[in-house]
Amino acid sequence: MSSDTRISEDFSSLTVSSTPTLVHSQQSSEFEPEPQILKDLHVSDSMTRIHEMTPVGEFVAGELYQWVFSLTECNHFLDWEKRPDLLLVSSSPGRGKTMLLTEIARQLSISQPNNPDEYFLSYCFCEETGPELITTATVLKTLICTILRQQPTLSRHLDEFRELAKRRYFDDPSDFFALSEIFHSIVQDDNLVKTYLLVDAIDECHTDRNDPDLRDLMRLVTISMESPKIKWIISTRAAADIEYALTEYPNYFHLDLDSNHRYLLGSIIAEPHISSQVSKLAKEKGYAKGLEMDIVSMIQTRPKYNSVWVKIACAALQAADSRHILAILGEMPDDIELLYRRMETKISDLPDKEPIFCKEILDIMAIARHPLHISELATIVDLREGQVPVDTTAIVRKCSAFLEVRDEIVYFIDRSAKDYIRRSMMESTRASDAHAKMTMRLLNALSKSLNELSVRVIDPNFREAERDDNCVSIQYASVYWIWHMNRIEDIERRTEITESAVSFLTTFFPQWLHVLAEWRITTVVVLLFQLKGYLREIQTQLTSSNRLHILPVIQDAHRLLSFHQSLIGNCPKAFQSLSTFLYCPSNSLIKKAVIEKMFPWILTPPITENEWNHDFLALSGHGDWIWCIGFSPNGRYVVSGSHDWTVRIWDAQTGTIRHILRGHNGWISGLAISTKGLIASGSYDCLIKLWECDTGRPHRKELPKLPNVANAISFSPDGKRLIAAAGRVLYMWDLDTEVNEARELTGHGDFIRSVAFSHDGSLVASAGDDGIIHIWDTESWAMLRSMKVCDDTINSVVFSPTMRRIASGSDDRTIKIWNADTGELMKKISSEDFVRSLAFSPCGSRLAAAVGSCIEVLEVESGQVRMRRKLREHGSIVDAISFAPSGEFLASSSHDGVIRFWYDESDEFTQTDMINQEPQLGQEVNSLATTEDGSFIASCTSGTIQLWDGNTGQPLKKSMLKAYDTTVRSLTLSPDNQTLAFISNKTVNLYEITGGRLLRQLFRHDDGICSTVFAPDGRSIGLRSDDREILVWDLHDEDNAEPQVLEHHGRRVTCLAFSSDGVYLASGGTDAKVRLWARPSPSLPWVLKNVIDGPSVAISNLVFFPNLKRIFVALWDGTVEIWDIRNGKRILGRIKLGWTPRNLWFDPRSTEYVMTERGAQSLQSPSPGHPEPPAWAPYGILHDQDNGQYWITWKNKKVIFIPKKFWPCTSCVRGHKVVLGCQSGRTLLFNFSTEVTPL
Repeated sequence: MSSDTRISEDFSSLTVSSTPTLVHSQQSSEFEPEPQILKDLHVSDSMTRIHEMTPVGEFVAGELYQWVFSLTECNHFLDWEKRPDLLLVSSSPGRGKTMLLTEIARQLSISQPNNPDEYFLSYCFCEETGPELITTATVLKTLICTILRQQPTLSRHLDEFRELAKRRYFDDPSDFFALSEIFHSIVQDDNLVKTYLLVDAIDECHTDRNDPDLRDLMRLVTISMESPKIKWIISTRAAADIEYALTEYPNYFHLDLDSNHRYLLGSIIAEPHISSQVSKLAKEKGYAKGLEMDIVSMIQTRPKYNSVWVKIACAALQAADSRHILAILGEMPDDIELLYRRMETKISDLPDKEPIFCKEILDIMAIARHPLHISELATIVDLREGQVPVDTTAIVRKCSAFLEVRDEIVYFIDRSAKDYIRRSMMESTRASDAHAKMTMRLLNALSKSLNELSVRVIDPNFREAERDDNCVSIQYASVYWIWHMNRIEDIERRTEITESAVSFLTTFFPQWLHVLAEWRITTVVVLLFQLKGYLREIQTQLTSSNRLHILPVIQDAHRLLSFHQSLIGNCPKAFQSLSTFLYCPSNSLIKKAVIEKMFPWILTPPITENEWNHDFLALSGHGDWIWCIGFSPNGRYVVSGSHDWTVRIWDAQTGTIRHILRGHNGWISGLAISTKGLIASGSYDCLIKLWECDTGRPHRKELPKLPNVANAISFSPDGKRLIAAAGRVLYMWDLDTEVNEARELTGHGDFIRSVAFSHDGSLVASAGDDGIIHIWDTESWAMLRSMKVCDDTINSVVFSPTMRRIASGSDDRTIKIWNADTGELMKKISSEDFVRSLAFSPCGSRLAAAVGSCIEVLEVESGQVRMRRKLREHGSIVDAISFAPSGEFLASSSHDGVIRFWYDESDEFTQTDMINQEPQLGQEVNSLATTEDGSFIASCTSGTIQLWDGNTGQPLKKSMLKAYDTTVRSLTLSPDNQTLAFISNKTVNLYEITGGRLLRQLFRHDDGICSTVFAPDGRSIGLRSDDREILVWDLHDEDNAEPQVLEHHGRRVTCLAFSSDGVYLASGGTDAKVRLWARPSPSLPWVLKNVIDGPSVAISNLVFFPNLKRIFVALWDGTVEIWDIRNGKRILGRIKLGWTPRNLWFDPRSTEYVMTERGAQSLQSPSPGHPEPPAWAPYGILHDQDNGQYWITWKNKKVIFIPKKFWPCTSCVRGHKVVLGCQSGRTLLFNFSTEVTPL
C-alpha cells in the first residue's frame, strides 16, 4: 500500500483522531536505577532517546504531526481497533524522514488526557550515534531494552532465557535469533501493554557474511504483528527491499516523502530548518543580520531542499571569510554528489600535508565498520610531521563537509557522504588493498599500545571500568583487525601482514586478551573462526612448499579464546587471562611464546594436556540426556533434542542458543533438518512436529499423531519428503501437498531405530531391533533387498555421500560397511562398546562412530579402514554425532547433557592424535602420594595408577599400572620412596617403583581395606579395614605370615599413625576415641597402652608430634585439637579449621605448623589469613565456599584461580609444589620458584 493522497495546504479544517494515552514517557519521567539484567544488554543511550531535532518551533513541530496524521491510513494507524499495523516512511537522503519520526515519537510521548486507551512507545534510532556496530541484533536488543524499562514485569522473559541458555550477553550479530526468541515471548505475554515500536533508518543496519539481515528483521516484524498489541513505525531510504519483505503482509501503509516533498519540505521543514541552521552559523561567526538574511534567501531559492546539502553548505561556510560567503555559496552546485566533489577539491587545495592527512582520515572512516572515538582514530591514523604528532581533531575539522564530531565520536555527516568517499577511494585502489592497509594500521596501533601496557598477571586492584577507560583508543583495533584481514583477497602474497599478525599474536596475546571486554570475546571468536576457514580454503590451493605459516597460529588463537570462554565462568576478571594460559595445552604455539614472560614465578606450569584435544567447544543448557543432534545444511546452526522435552537451536560458530523449541510432552527421540530450513522432531508423545529453523516457530503443516514413539526421522535431500519410524512401521509424507496422511511401509519384525535417505534421494535404508537392514526404492517404495546384520539391535544406519555404501552400527559392538546395490558386506570393524550413532564426513572419506563414551573416527577411503583418532571428553555415553557440512569439525551429544564440537582436520598442525589419550580421563583422581621433596608423584583413578615426575609434571614412561578391579582405595609411599602400596580388590599390593614390578600381595580381607600407613623404618605397614579391625604387617616376615590383629574400636576405624620413632601406633575412629599402642622393639607385639576419650565427635585423622608427647587430632566437624598422650588432656581448646584434612604430617623444620594436603596450617590460628604460612611452605589451597571457588594461595593471598573442570578431589602441598588430583581425571603439578614471588 502506498501514499498517493493529495495533501491540502489548508490545515484549518484538519481533524486528527485523538492519540491513546502514553502510560509512561521516557522523556518526562525519571527511571529507577537500571537493573543489571538490562545493563548487560549493552544498549547505547543514544539509540534509546528521542533525538534532538533542530529547534524549528512548536508550530512547525505540530504541523509535521498534523500533516502525517491527516492521511486517512495514518489516522487509522493511531486507532488500535483499525489497520494498518505498520507505517513505513521512506525518502531519499536529506528529505526529513528522521525529523518526521522524531516528531512522531515526541507527539506519541505526550500524554493525552480523557482517553481510556493506554500504550507504550519503544524506539530505536539507527543513524550512527556511537562507536558501536549497528546490526539487526542491535535494533532488536534496543527495542527489548526500552520495552523492559517501561514494563519491568516482562523482564522475566529475558531472565528465563538467560538462565536456560546460560547466557549473559547478546552482543554478536548472530545473537539476533536468540533475541528474537526473547522478543516473541515478550509480545505474546498477556500482560504486555499496547506498544508502538518505532525504528528510524532501519536500512542503516550493517550486515556481513552469514549475519542476519533486514529480511530476517522484517520477518520478525510481520510475525510480531500477529499480536493485537503491537504496531510498528519504520523509516528507510530505499523502500523496495522492505516492501519485498512485506509481500505477504498487506496491512501496512507506505508514506513516500519524496512524492510529497514539495509541500512537506517547502511549507513545513525547509524554511524554518534553513533559518535555524544559518542562524546558528551567523551566531558563531558574528555575521550581521543582513548577511544572515541574504544567506537564508540564497539557500531557499535552490530548486530542491535537502537537509544534508544545507548541512554541508553551512560547514563549508564555517571556514570561509565573511567577505566571500555569498560568492562561495553561489558557486555551490545543487546536486549533492557534485557538492561532495567540490568539497573534496577544496580539501586537496589545503596547504602542506593537510590534504594527505585528510585523505588518510577519510579513507579510514570510510572503511571502518562503525564510527570511531577520536582517540581510536588518532591511534589508528597516527599522523606525524617528522616525529611530531599532528592534532587529529584539527584535521577532522578540515573535513567538516564530510565528518563531524559529537561527544568525542567521529561520524560521517550522512551515509551519502560515507558512500561518496568509499566510491572515491575505490577509484584509486582495490577494496582488498584498502583492507590490507587498514589491517596493518590496526596491528601496528595494537602492538604499539599493548607494548606500553604492562599486564600484571595478578592485580588485586583490577577494575573492569578502569580497563575499558584506558583501552578506549584501541577498542576498534582489538576486534576488527581480524575482520579486515579476512577481506584481503591475496593474503597469501601479503607476507608483511601475515608476519605482523603472527608477531602480534605470539607477543601480545595476553595483553590483547586483557583488554578485550568479556562481551567482545564472542565476536572475536567468530571472526577468528571465519578467518581460519578463509585461510584454510586458500591453503588447499597452495603447494606444500608455500604453506601459510599464519594458519596454525590463527587456529591456536581461536582455540585459546574458545578455551578462555569455557574457563572463565565465575573466575574474577583479574585472573581470567592467567587461567587461560595456565590451563591450556602445553604445546599451544602462543602459550609457548608467552608463558615464561607471564609467569616467571612458576617453574613448571600445570600440564593439562600436551596438545589440543580436538574438543574446542562445549555447549551446556539441556537438562537431561541429549538424544539426537544435527547441523543445518548451511552449517550455521546445530539442532539438538533432549530428554528434557525441548529442541534447541544453537549458533554453530559461537555455541550460543538461538531458539528453545517447546511443544512436546515427552522425550525427544528423533530429529532431522531439511535443505528447505525445516526441523522435524519426534517424541515419546508420538508426535512429529515441524519447525522453522530461522525463527524457531512451528511450521504451518501439522502431522497426525502416530501409534508409537517416533524413533527415527529423515528428510529427502530435496526437502520435499519426510520419513519417520514409529514402532515397526515407516511413515512417509509428501510435504509439498496439503495431504497429511502418510504412506506406510512394513517389513520389520521389531522396533525401527534408524532410517536414512541416500544422498541422491533414490534409496531409503531402515534398521532396528530385528538386526536387519531393509533397502527401499523411493519411486515405487518397494523393498529392494534386506541384509541380516546381527542378532542385536542396529542403532544407526547411514549412507555414504559419495558412493553407494551403507554403514551400520549395532549393539554387537561392530561397525559394518555394505554395498547398497548388492547388499554385500564390504568391511567389518570391531569396537570396544555398543555403537549408538554413525556419521559420514561430507566427502565420504571418514566415518565417525559413537562407541560407548568415546568417538572413533575412521578413514574409509579406497576400501581400506584405518583408525584416525579416538575422541574422549564426554563424561557418559555418546548418543549422537554429526559432521558439519564443511567437514572441518563434528558435533556430539551425550548422556552427560553436553554437546561437544571437535576439530577433525588433518594432522597437519597437530603433532599427536587422541588414540593415546590418558585412559583415566572422565574418572576422578581419588588418591595421591608424593615423596617428601615432591620429586615423585603417584596418582590413581578407578583401576589405574600413574607415576609422575615431580619436577616436570610429565608421566614417567611405562609407569601405568592396571589394578585388579575397578577400585583403588589408597596410595601410600614407603619412607625410602622405593615401594608404593595400593589397595585393590580387597588386597594390599606392594609395587617396586624403580624395578617397575609388583613385589607381592600382602593381605586379602572380606570387608576390604580402607587405607595403609608405613612405619618410619619401612619395616611395618598398618592397615585399617571396613570391619573395624586394625592389622599390622611386619614386612620382614615370610609372605604367608599372619598380621597382628589389634583390638578394634567399638565402631569404624578412620585413621592410623605411627610415631616418628616407630614405637607408638595410634588409631582413631567414629567412636570419638584414640587408642594408643606401644612396641618397645620390632620383635615384640603391639600392646594397648592407653585409650583417650575425645569429644563426642568422630575423629577423621591424627598425627604424632615429633617429641612423641602430643598428638594432633582432626575431627569430622572441621575442628582440630592437640592432646597430651600421657594423660589424654587437651593442651589447647578446639580450633575451627573449616574443613576436614585427609593427610597430616610435621615438617622437620618446625612444629608450629601442621602440614596438610592444602598446605601448612598454623597451630596458633589455623583459620585462613593469620598468621602467614612459613617461608619454606608459602603456598596453599583454599576452598572459598561462599563464592564457590578453589584457589592456590601464596602467603594466604589468592594467586591462582582453579577452574571448575580442574577442581581437586584430592591434593598435596609440599613446600613450593602444589599437586591437584582433579575430578576430570587429570593430575596437575604447579612447581613454584623459591626466588621469584607472584606479588
